[in-house]
Amino acid sequence: MEFDPCGSGGRQRRTGELDGIPPRTQEPFNMGCTSKAYDWSWGKKDVPYYCLHCSVWHEIMMIELLGFPVKITDYQDDPEAPCRWFFYKDPKDVPEEFYTRIGLEKPVALKK
Repeated sequence: MEFDPCGSGGRQRRTGELDGIPPRTQEPFNMGCTSKAYDWSWGKKDVPYYCLHCSVWHEIMMIELLGFPVKITDYQDDPEAPCRWFFYKDPKDVPEEFYTRIGLEKPVALKK
């Protein structure tokens, strides 16, 4: 699925199309962002804290609970780029890179 912009974090990262309100990461809002790259920020820095719920909740916590992510977010550094979510019917089809980018390893039972 592709959202342009994502209805939550993506919208907050852009200037409002209708109201001209600045991105929430700028004055006067100053929404916090990571200062360096972390596993829980997809190995990226300057990720708004709000956007991290996708990494933590849908990827990391689900891998810890189920062994695989339920929704994978293709977070883009460019706030004007669309946000993409990936869903896999079969957990074995989830590419290894979606585990390693958050500091985890794909379970052996899910490797093809």
